[in-house]
Amino acid sequence: DFISVHVSGVLHNKDLINRDFFNKLNPKGAYLINTSRGFIVNEPDLLSNLRNGKILGFAADVLVDEEGKDNIWLGKNLIWQEMALNHKIIITPHIGGSSADTLEKVDRFLISKISRFRLSFSSFNLSISLFCLISHCVFFLLFCFLLYFI
Repeated sequence: DFISVHVSGVLHNKDLINRDFFNKLNPKGAYLINTSRGFIVNEPDLLSNLRNGKILGFAADVLVDEEGKDNIWLGKNLIWQEMALNHKIIITPHIGGSSADTLEKVDRFLISKISRFRLSFSSFNLSISLFCLISHCVFFLLFCFLLYFI
């Protein structure tokens, strides 16, 4: 089974996907995709069900506290931390608001991050258009992931 979550980001949908929801799933497991808002999925409950096999794979372009004002929140996010250890998790950029302006802002942000990393790589040169291409191919990669694990 595949479950794709597309609900409004209103507060009464917080933790809509939780322990009770997971307990009602097919015992053979399911894949879960969340493209709504991060707080829709209760992350500790999700991790528990990923580890026990009830959730066979998780893909999202949103995380809890995604609207964090600093760059530190991502490293503290439970799903982000687990992704380093668990190949059944994929996180992609949230590109629902893709417009020329937002893509340019994302591209500039990514370039600034990479330019800090490139201190020892003098020939390292990436263009903004490369990042646009990458951000638009993310969902293609997500589908490839799902097809691979089916």
